[in-house]
Amino acid sequence: MDSIDREGEAASLEKNLERIKIAVIVGILAVLLIISIGVVGYILIEGMDFLSALYMTAITITTVGFGEVKPLSSAGRIFTIFLILCGTGTFFYFVSIILSIISEGGIFILLDHYRRSRMVKKLDSHIIVCGYGRVGENVCEELTLEGVPFVVIEKNLNRIKLLAKRKIPFISGLAGEETLKAAGIERAKSLILALGDDVDNLFVALTAKELNPNIFVVARLNNPSNEEKFVKIGVDRIVMPYKVGASRMAQCAIRPAVTSLIDVITSKKGLEIFIEEIEIKENSILVGKSIKELDLRRIYNIMVVAVIRGERGLVQVDPDIVLEKGDILIVLGNKDDISNFIDSLK
Repeated sequence: MDSIDREGEAASLEKNLERIKIAVIVGILAVLLIISIGVVGYILIEGMDFLSALYMTAITITTVGFGEVKPLSSAGRIFTIFLILCGTGTFFYFVSIILSIISEGGIFILLDHYRRSRMVKKLDSHIIVCGYGRVGENVCEELTLEGVPFVVIEKNLNRIKLLAKRKIPFISGLAGEETLKAAGIERAKSLILALGDDVDNLFVALTAKELNPNIFVVARLNNPSNEEKFVKIGVDRIVMPYKVGASRMAQCAIRPAVTSLIDVITSKKGLEIFIEEIEIKENSILVGKSIKELDLRRIYNIMVVAVIRGERGLVQVDPDIVLEKGDILIVLGNKDDISNFIDSLK
């Protein structure tokens, strides 16, 4: 029941935003309509020029009490009475809408919405994270630490408030076609599915692949029996948090020093040692060269740990290995040294 209530709250947030936008648009259109009627009416009935007609309309609907531009005819007075009754009510209705929005904090909701929309539209080659639960939150911490641009899709109101507080770009609502498009699925590099339900992750993965067949999808899997379904729809990497957690606990007990070193390297905390992957593009200067020729250890002070070729194929690191298009170099070294090497490839 609690999750249903929270989903309802999230939907209510979206409805509230939509209500504010509609109210403002309707109010503006109503005021513009009355002003147009007033200007046209004074021009036709009293023969006023545009500026005089606009002035008469403005002082009439705002009831400021200024004098008339010229004495009005009987028809002009009747029209003015009509304009006062209709225009004044419309004008003050619009003012009441604005005051209501300000008092309810709606103006901040609107400003925040447009700020986030602009922020998301600027993202390119970013990562979309679906779900900001325990797994999703830790994923976002890692992405923030790495300095990778990302946006979160979340439906839970409490988590949405947390995302807003932490100034993390997000799209509120259920993860589906509409929210994926709003998150820039066509421009995104990867999609991380951290939802707690396998069915939800399957549905979003399928939708994402239809919208962007080239997107790299990493999905959380809770029930091992669903793994085959994930593979069939094209999920690129499947992660089972409980299995990974159990494996790490076992490794900590068996090889504590090795595990600590890997933690330091992968978390980028403490030591200035980093591990990075570099994909070799078709026009890369690395294509056709051997590890020995590159001499990265001497020139850049970095070490090639492995070469990945094809579908998860790990090639033994040999100085005579000739690099090919699509290979992925796994290198280890200082952050600045790795950055210098990557910059040299550009």
